[in-house]
Amino acid sequence: MDIQTMSKTARRRVRHGASEGLADSIVLEHGAGFLLRVASARANAVFAALTGQTETTPQQYGALLTLHQCGSLTPSELADTTHTDRSTIGQIVSRLVSRNLVKLSKNGEDGRSKKVTITATGETLLHRLAQGGVGVQDVLMAEVAPQHRALFMRYLTSMAFGRANE
Repeated sequence: MDIQTMSKTARRRVRHGASEGLADSIVLEHGAGFLLRVASARANAVFAALTGQTETTPQQYGALLTLHQCGSLTPSELADTTHTDRSTIGQIVSRLVSRNLVKLSKNGEDGRSKKVTITATGETLLHRLAQGGVGVQDVLMAEVAPQHRALFMRYLTSMAFGRANE
């Protein structure tokens, strides 16, 4: 995050330094970042439980789902589509290639880059994991009252992508 997207209060603290005693007043469990990290860890654990495995991570599942829905993509396109940094998507693709779930081939449009394509083995795994992937959403959203779910998703989207994407 750059300084432009920070709140005025957060920018003021960064510019003027944290006042003495500020750390004493912070309650970690009340912080949005902390809660998002804990929620993410819970989502990962629910994914493993509902899919009955730990070999394929939710991020790998997301890459497989994206390739299934979008077709072949360059690693950069896959990173952009899944909102994953390029270094991490490179590691994800390497792991998926080693398991024969995706393959890399020359990009016909640009010989300098590669295309990532889901394999038949990857498709089979994706279809096997899909029910658990959907179940994760159901389990997590069950914690939010039905009448608040649309608003919760709107706020979560704003936190994830910024207000410009509302």
